[in-house]
Amino acid sequence: MVETTKLTTISDRRGALTELFREGWGQINLVEVAPGAMRGGHRHNNTNEIWVFLYGQGHVYIEGAVSGGVIELDVSRGSRIVIDAGVGHAIRNTGPETLVFVYYMDRQYNKENPDKESWLVEELFT
Repeated sequence: MVETTKLTTISDRRGALTELFREGWGQINLVEVAPGAMRGGHRHNNTNEIWVFLYGQGHVYIEGAVSGGVIELDVSRGSRIVIDAGVGHAIRNTGPETLVFVYYMDRQYNKENPDKESWLVEELFT
């Protein structure tokens, strides 16, 4: 048997998010971040994520567990980041091309109960 499905993509000036899989074990999304754009600025209290970078370059901003400050990580093709539940995160594309990554969430996103709260470091978004 072969099954085809039209995937859902949400696009805006920052890029696009395409939902690849949504199953009982979680969710996998493909994210495209436009040059210079920033996404994220939130934390999930009950959801762990794994990000795998496929193309482009950027900076990932992670909430420091001990210091409460911000940890900045350079990412590019082949980078992988594990983000535990409760850790704030954001990403900025620092390259001239679209930054592309896939991420796994161990819980499905539910817009009625999104398990998402703002983690916004103002200087990152200006």
